[in-house]
Amino acid sequence: MTWSDTAKKASSIGLSLEDAFLDGWFLSGMQLVTFGGDFTRTFGEGARGILLRGAIATAKYVANKLSEDFGFGKELVDVGRVQDIVMHSVLMPHTLKQLENGDLKMSVFDCPFAPMTILLSDPISCEICVGYVRGATDYVTGNRGGVSRVTHIPAGDEKCDFIIKYEVPHGLSQYVFKAPPPTQEYLSALLRKNLEFVKKEYLAKAFSNPRIVDQGADEETKKSQALAYLIEIMSLVLRGLVMTEAYTTYTILGKGLSYRILEKTGKEAARYMLSGFPPVISGWNERFNLSNTEGRAEKAAVLYSTVMKLDGEVGDGCFEVTNCPWKNMIDETLKDPINYGITRLSKPEEAEAIKCGCVSCDSCLKELIGSNGVHAEQVSCKADGEAKCRWVFK
Repeated sequence: MTWSDTAKKASSIGLSLEDAFLDGWFLSGMQLVTFGGDFTRTFGEGARGILLRGAIATAKYVANKLSEDFGFGKELVDVGRVQDIVMHSVLMPHTLKQLENGDLKMSVFDCPFAPMTILLSDPISCEICVGYVRGATDYVTGNRGGVSRVTHIPAGDEKCDFIIKYEVPHGLSQYVFKAPPPTQEYLSALLRKNLEFVKKEYLAKAFSNPRIVDQGADEETKKSQALAYLIEIMSLVLRGLVMTEAYTTYTILGKGLSYRILEKTGKEAARYMLSGFPPVISGWNERFNLSNTEGRAEKAAVLYSTVMKLDGEVGDGCFEVTNCPWKNMIDETLKDPINYGITRLSKPEEAEAIKCGCVSCDSCLKELIGSNGVHAEQVSCKADGEAKCRWVFK
């Protein structure tokens, strides 16, 4: 069963691709925030540097994919074109403008991470955002462009402005928290408002791209294909960073600490989803009537597979993944680790390091399924060289 088949199955139990996009953003974003926040609280400023480096590496990988899929060239304005899709994929309404002097100005409005940054008084999401912009800039300019953040929403500014210049080093970013905590009403409307912006601005670009959608298909199919691509990019940008950081953390902290941190990350992300926080997410059990119904574990696996863009099959009593975009990303970056700032390890250690990121996925899935009174056990993993990741329900 391909991902599109799973998505159709998800639709039959009430999950549209638009909902999958929102849920995937929330689930991936919470894994990223919980991992980053816990990591920096435990290990301080050194951890922030690791996270920033990981964001740069992830952005380079995604930038390369976008350049191939959209035919971008390597020139300064294409920093904006690459970052344009990245910002769309994580629901960030924004504008891009090339200034008269040739610099590029990117302004981000209604950032979905800013409220979390304010509520948690932790700039980790903002630092990761800076890393993404730097990574895209490094990719298309051959490390000849510099990024500076000049305004900051959590500081009370209307928007986050980034200025990108040629032949100028990256500037330091200041993080100030002066904005008042967001209201419940604002949080409830934010993601839906952002999704409407993304649909309006992104879909038209994707519709005309034969690499993204079948030009001979009907409008509804083209819309689904465009949203599917957006979910894939979002998964790589958010969930892919967790994989990258898990690998890097393993190289610094070793297996035990890395596993423990990433396991906690997966469980916390699932709990946030199930509890319906922020208010825009009412919780999977309630929204999709998972509790006390036949096949509730299978339903949870179908939903998880769809929102996280996994190719696989949900059968009677098991869930199998045949293609994982995040493991693919790590495998690809390890072909040129120096370019991505990733440490090369021996083959057995590489597998263990990648498995740290898989632990987060495994914990998240088990928590979602376990909330319905069903035990899930992972019996195989692609990171171990197996053909499939397989979970059995008991």
